[in-house]
Amino acid sequence: MGRVGIIAGLGRLPVVFAAEARKAGLEAVAVGVVDNLDPGLAGVVNELRRIPAGRWQEIIDALHDMQVKEVYLLGKVGKGRIFDPNGLDSRFLALTASLREKNDDALLQAFVDDLEREGFVVGEQGRLLPHLVPPPGVLTRRQPTEREWRDIAYGYRIAKGLAGMDVGQACAVKDGVVLALEAIDGTDACIRRGGSLCGPGVVAMKVAKPKQDLRFDIPVIGLDTLQSLLDVKGSVLAFEGGISFVIDREELVARADAHEVAVVAYRPDMQIPA
Repeated sequence: MGRVGIIAGLGRLPVVFAAEARKAGLEAVAVGVVDNLDPGLAGVVNELRRIPAGRWQEIIDALHDMQVKEVYLLGKVGKGRIFDPNGLDSRFLALTASLREKNDDALLQAFVDDLEREGFVVGEQGRLLPHLVPPPGVLTRRQPTEREWRDIAYGYRIAKGLAGMDVGQACAVKDGVVLALEAIDGTDACIRRGGSLCGPGVVAMKVAKPKQDLRFDIPVIGLDTLQSLLDVKGSVLAFEGGISFVIDREELVARADAHEVAVVAYRPDMQIPA
C-alpha cells in the first residue's frame, strides 16, 4: 500500500483528498499547519500531527518520520504570518528572507523547492480529485441575466489580469464596475468588501492563474465562498470552469438554488444560453 503525505491548511480540501486517497487504497498521513483545521481530517488519515506552519523544520522532520515520499499541499494557509516573526523558525525565515518579492507563487515555490531538496515529490492537487472540477456551464437552476453575463465576462478578464500579476485570483463586479480585488485578505473578504459597496446583485469571479502550477493554489469554491456572497446579497458566484475545485457541490448548488443565486463554471469560449 502506498503512502501520501498532506500538508493541511484551512478548508475541506485536505479532508476530501484524504478520503479519496483511502478509496484508492493509499494510506494518508497529514501535518496540520493551521489552528482551525477541519475536524473531519482526523477521521480520514492514518496519522495526524499538528505543527504550526512557521515551524518549518519540524514539519520537514515529521514528514520524514512518517515515511512519506509524495507530499500534497492542500488548504489555505494565510500569508499574513510572514509579518509576525514570532513563532517562525530559522529555516522558515531563511526561505522567506531570500525572496525579493513575497507574492503567492514565489512563497509557495520556495517551500516546494525546499521539500524537493529534502527528497520529497510534491504532487498535483488534482491527482485524486477530477470529480471536483466541473466543466463549463451553469450549475444552478437560475441562469444569469444578460447584465450578469456581461459582468461575468468582464470579471473574468479583470481577475485573469490580477492573477497574472500574482496579486490575487478573484474580484467582485456589478454593472461593469470593479468593486473589489482579492489581495492578502482572500476571496471571501474580497466578495464581502465588494458587496458592501453596491447593495444587492454583486457578481463574484474566481480564476486560475494564466500559468497555473497544478501543485498549489488551484482555485477552490465551497460553502464558505457561497456564504460570503449570500451575506452581501450577491447574485452570481462564477469561477473558471475546467480547472477549479468545487467542494460539497450538491449542497452548494442546493443552497444557491434556495437563494436564487446563479453558480457558473465560466470559460470565455463557452456557449452562452440565449
